[in-house]
Amino acid sequence: MNVHKVGCRFLFLLVWISNCFSAFGQGTQPQLVSVRKIWDKAPHNAFTDLVRWQGRFYCAFREGKGHAGDIGKLRIISSAEGQRWETSGLLEMEGVDLRDAALSVTPDQKLMLLGGAQGNKNGHRATGTFVSFSDDGRSWTPPRMVIQKGRWLWRVTWKGDEAYGVAYGSPQGKEKSSLLKTRDGIKFETVTEDHLTEGGWPTEARIRFDDQGTCYSLHRRDGSGNTAFLGKAEAPYTEWEWKDLGVRLGGPNFLQLPNRQWIAVG
Repeated sequence: MNVHKVGCRFLFLLVWISNCFSAFGQGTQPQLVSVRKIWDKAPHNAFTDLVRWQGRFYCAFREGKGHAGDIGKLRIISSAEGQRWETSGLLEMEGVDLRDAALSVTPDQKLMLLGGAQGNKNGHRATGTFVSFSDDGRSWTPPRMVIQKGRWLWRVTWKGDEAYGVAYGSPQGKEKSSLLKTRDGIKFETVTEDHLTEGGWPTEARIRFDDQGTCYSLHRRDGSGNTAFLGKAEAPYTEWEWKDLGVRLGGPNFLQLPNRQWIAVG
């Protein structure tokens, strides 16, 4: 996992995101405190997510031979203090490349792991979405497809008893992304079919909410016109205001600190 590169990009993007909408306030100078390698057992270890749950850190990521094109597995490791890590699960599906693990905590206090399930047929890749749950952080339910190959739900964010996330074309319907929501992590309904349609290929997006219930979407774009967009909407989150950030941004993530400032990484 190239933690150092992620840290450098985090430094670059903080001020951009904090000033895109007035609600975000003023940016501050970030400081990189430390970098520590926590896993290197496979030839390629990448696409991480991290959550704190029941007194432990849980980190999930893909293990494979390279960036793509092989059959990846998703490993979950955990640590009480962030120093010593141990395996807490390994998810795999026969003949399917599992990708981009996304961890969250459900309203009934289960760990939920969402991920991409990519098939490769005659050189053509199509990615859907699977989910797995754990009550104890060690035993995981078998991966279950919740969105079929062609549309990839990359991440979800819980707001009360509902989770929201953005699905994009992988490869069907590349001209737009869609905002979805779920109450159980298994059945999803569409909030808006046309979430981002600003040209290019809208792909990975992260949804966040402030304490007033305003929803924000940090959205990557690929292809022609590949700068990232930042969106803002009020409930029921069907009408969106978008701003072009002017920079390319992959693997977007952001959150609001206790002092109400926002930080972003990509």
